[in-house]
Amino acid sequence: MSNTSLHKFLEAVSDLTGEHCGRAFTDEWTSLLVERDRLLKNSWREIDPATISREERKKLLKEVDFDTLTSNAQRYLEGATYPQFLFQVAITAIRYGELEKAKRLLNAIVKKYNRIIDKASLARVHNNLSTIAFYQNDFQAARQGLKISLGLYRELGQVEGVVSVQNRLGTVLIELGKPEEGKQHLQEAREAATKVQLTTTLASIDVNLG
Repeated sequence: MSNTSLHKFLEAVSDLTGEHCGRAFTDEWTSLLVERDRLLKNSWREIDPATISREERKKLLKEVDFDTLTSNAQRYLEGATYPQFLFQVAITAIRYGELEKAKRLLNAIVKKYNRIIDKASLARVHNNLSTIAFYQNDFQAARQGLKISLGLYRELGQVEGVVSVQNRLGTVLIELGKPEEGKQHLQEAREAATKVQLTTTLASIDVNLG
């Protein structure tokens, strides 16, 4: 990732953290950034953090701030709102190609917070872990994540989730050299998608079936 792309990513995470944690967090965070910048520049000039604009604050961000933002947010978010925040950050990380950061956050949700988030959220977490694994050509891990996600969506009776996951699972199984098992999932997904008229997903399934 280029320095420009990395900085855009950090800006997005900073904005997301501020939105979730509120003004108190933003004020404290701005003070920390300003003080760090002053120390790094060996400057004795005091700067009032209240005078720092949003754009000026963004310019002070460094890669180390990703971990600081995601960990400090816990002090401002209670219960399931913290893992929900981590999930949003992980989705942002995937969008910017920061797959390892996203995987770390998603795995943390699975290991530490699986008991306080709902099954639908957990299904989405495993689904996105499978997406990361697929991007990294780890098809076994992708398969594992999709199977867990599929089981959760089936428990919830969420047809759209089941269809989406089966469509992806079918393609992964084909990549793993299991075409018959993969086509079975694709056919089941096609039947369900037809029943509930998931037109866009149905088109994707037809492409995957060839």
